[in-house]
Amino acid sequence: MNQENSNLSNISPLDGRYAGKLGDFNEFVSEAGLIRYRTRVEAAWLLHLSKDKHIGSDIELTSESADLLENIFSNSKELDPAKVKFLEKTTNHDVKAVEYYLKDLLKSSGASDKVLAFLHFACTSEDINNLSYGMMLNEVRCSHVLPAMRSLIDEIGSLANSYSDLSMLSRTHGQTASPTTLGTETAVFSWRLLR
Repeated sequence: MNQENSNLSNISPLDGRYAGKLGDFNEFVSEAGLIRYRTRVEAAWLLHLSKDKHIGSDIELTSESADLLENIFSNSKELDPAKVKFLEKTTNHDVKAVEYYLKDLLKSSGASDKVLAFLHFACTSEDINNLSYGMMLNEVRCSHVLPAMRSLIDEIGSLANSYSDLSMLSRTHGQTASPTTLGTETAVFSWRLLR
């Protein structure tokens, strides 16, 4: 199959014809991105449990383990999603593979078996997934969507200023209406986007 036809097996055009237009979106919304978010959620949950006054006494994190969890939550780019996918071949479960991956990392930082038993404690896969998708969408919104919208609003606002004196006939309900300016109509559109 040649390169042109190989795109026909993509799940959506976002993976094929539009892939070059998406910049670094895949950092957030790819499977690797989802694995990173899941690992962040698991790390944050174990940290939270270790600080809980009712449970925390049973979870004695070494300073290395605590630092590892903090680092995973704040800088998940260092994680290796390929290792999680390898573990998934054994677990046949995506979230369980994340749990095992995190257990391996924590073991190497000196975490005890007692601490490792609290990883994923009282969670379902959906608990992890829901939070992961929420974080994913929030970060895409903040890092990509809102800056693009602000840029578009600024550009339209600039056009509104440039065409503030250009008269045009407005229309309403398919009929001619009062005269206006292209600048006014463009400013209205910019305001609607801003709102």
